[in-house]
Amino acid sequence: MCPTSFVHTKNRLDCALCGSGQLALISHTSCVTHAPACGEGNYAIYEIRQCYPCPSGTYCNLAHLICQPQTKLCDNGTYGNYNKRQCIWCPAGQIETTTRSTCSPCYTGSSPAYAIVNHTKCVYKPQDCDDASLANNITNQCEKCNEYEFSTYYHTACTIIPQDCEMMTVVNKTRMQCIMCDDGNVTNLFKNQCIPCQMNEYAPMNKTLFCLDDRRFCGLGVYGD
Repeated sequence: MCPTSFVHTKNRLDCALCGSGQLALISHTSCVTHAPACGEGNYAIYEIRQCYPCPSGTYCNLAHLICQPQTKLCDNGTYGNYNKRQCIWCPAGQIETTTRSTCSPCYTGSSPAYAIVNHTKCVYKPQDCDDASLANNITNQCEKCNEYEFSTYYHTACTIIPQDCEMMTVVNKTRMQCIMCDDGNVTNLFKNQCIPCQMNEYAPMNKTLFCLDDRRFCGLGVYGD
């Protein structure tokens, strides 16, 4: 067996020292650069370039840098798996509990509910999911969109096309999310803009296309403010 910080060479006749910023796996078969590559239940000690197993009864955090002595010290959105000695993300549709020894489902069969991306709370409307996420009605999970994609207002799809936003909404490129235009604005879908109406003009209820210059055109059951 190779000593700490060393791994077997290809011919297994010698050991080679892992480079600066690298870690020797517990098996001493290769060097890795990221602590999570140490594997479940193992943590990294960069000072000596080595991965080590967490002691029994402790839980490796998601960053694989420390072994926690109690499940309640696990990362947000995770639970402590005793057999794997690891803090693990809650399953889809479930969130952390106070003790973080298990996870709790959002959907109980009575009303729709979704676990937000980091599994720390449940939301009860698709549009309350995290920005740039998709509300999955099968797994009851808010799922992060791919890089460069944004989500529609009701979180029914991830897309890269601004025109996929629902009526009355435009893309907020900072949030990567279709958002509703403010009152008194109309949408320009082609330019992806909310355009404010001028003095004595009124935005229709659907906030689309153009401002109205006469409040009588506002529609039945509404008034121009």
